[in-house]
Amino acid sequence: AELKVSPPPGGEGGRVEMRNVSQDYILSYIYPISVTFLWGPTCGHFISYVHIQTKVNQSTMINDQGVKRLKENPAELDRILKNHIVRGMVSTADLTDDLVGPSAAFTKLRSNIFNAEDNNWREVKVLTINGGIVKKKDLSARNGLVHEVDRVLFPPTQGDLLQTLQNDPEGRFTTFVKALKATQLDKEITDYNTGPWTVFAPTNSAFMNLPMKELSELITSQSKLSKLVLNHLINRTLYSGGLKAHQTITMASGNKLNLFSRPDRLKLEGSNILNMDIPATNGVIQVLQSVIDTKQ
Repeated sequence: AELKVSPPPGGEGGRVEMRNVSQDYILSYIYPISVTFLWGPTCGHFISYVHIQTKVNQSTMINDQGVKRLKENPAELDRILKNHIVRGMVSTADLTDDLVGPSAAFTKLRSNIFNAEDNNWREVKVLTINGGIVKKKDLSARNGLVHEVDRVLFPPTQGDLLQTLQNDPEGRFTTFVKALKATQLDKEITDYNTGPWTVFAPTNSAFMNLPMKELSELITSQSKLSKLVLNHLINRTLYSGGLKAHQTITMASGNKLNLFSRPDRLKLEGSNILNMDIPATNGVIQVLQSVIDTKQ
């Protein structure tokens, strides 16, 4: 197989052609319209096109160091590209809310259908794939279909929700994982019969910023700890692209919390969401800057 990168007219963006020199496959391709990191390794037995632009969606930003690693690691780039490919003819008419299927990289892709809002606050239906909004649907190609999404589907799924928290590259969730295990709620979010789940995961720093008295109470009272953890879980998939400017959500604790959405940021009650839309095989993780008060 070969990968050919050609500059576009006018010098903005680019086009990548992935060509199998021996055999074609029927496939559906979900291509990101905002990619800056593509390089020139081989990428498997596919014929597809990726339109390169100069910006990356902020919620899935790949920094300069990440770009450098991808250039030096063709296998990882190959995996990310294949994370956008599904074997077979999959039209948007086939997709339903919380439908999960395998990508060509053997990662999981989840489709969701949300009742969201446009810029004029009118209710609209939004289709997402691992949080990426589908902007153009069912574009016919010689050997398949193309669906255009508004971001790179990155990172690919690493495992279930607990595994994704545990495998965080920066180790930010060790305290929250301990709380999940202490309350046995780790079993709940790894049971595929109970999901999908959205986990609003506070970082270790968020727990360190709690008042000492509250920390002591959580350590000595399993019921309070359990309520706190449940206050960060919701038994549905919530990706940023499918949210309204403001909505009230009912957490697993029974508490109703206010969720605020803007194109480039989210806030749950008073806590900013530091990283949006980290996909897992049975849900999604939103990273919280601070712990949500159990009284809310």
